[in-house]
Amino acid sequence: METISPTTRAALWMVFFCATMACLSGMIRHLSGVIPPLEMAFFRNFFGWLFMLPVVATAGAHTLKTKRIKLHFIRALFGTGAMSCWFTGLTMIPISQATALNFTVPLFTTLGAVLVLGEVVRIHRWMAMIVGFMGALIIIRPGVQDIEPGTLIILASSFFISCALLSVKHLSSSEHSTAIVFYMGLFMSPISLIAAIPVWVWPQPEHYIWLVAMGVFASTGQLGMARAMAA
Repeated sequence: METISPTTRAALWMVFFCATMACLSGMIRHLSGVIPPLEMAFFRNFFGWLFMLPVVATAGAHTLKTKRIKLHFIRALFGTGAMSCWFTGLTMIPISQATALNFTVPLFTTLGAVLVLGEVVRIHRWMAMIVGFMGALIIIRPGVQDIEPGTLIILASSFFISCALLSVKHLSSSEHSTAIVFYMGLFMSPISLIAAIPVWVWPQPEHYIWLVAMGVFASTGQLGMARAMAA
């Protein structure tokens, strides 16, 4: 990818990230009703972190050096909130509706980039935000129908995803992409385990294939997203 522009490279990595997240959403839906969402979130984090161990061994332990461990932890908190809401919401509303609502992420992210990172947003991006907001209203239809709890949970997920993306953007200025994903799994695994214990159900042997796949797809996608932010 050395012969393409940084913008194109970032776009390609984000396409890769979105593709892996689409696969992950399908797996979540497949296991919904069998394994509680919060428990799925734990296994996704744990197996995703285990997947990162050989990645770290290949990249070298030096890639984990950081002076921003607090920001890694904050990013993990946002990630846990996003994941818990997303996994839960997918069990309550159709994937198509959840995916459409997920397009509100750029709205929250752009606002956050302006307010937190001080980025300058030009008129075409503001126009895109307005169109996106109108699209979200069409899906939610406030005042026309009762807003489903699943809709609100997915919107909360979008907000937390935006916060996590802004954290990654901030981290990517100094941290290796391997470190960003490694520390995410390191912190999110115990946090999500605590949340999962009250609803814990031991998976059947055949379910572990899907749970491991969740971790692999999620971590590879997160690596792509981190590289997109650094491009």
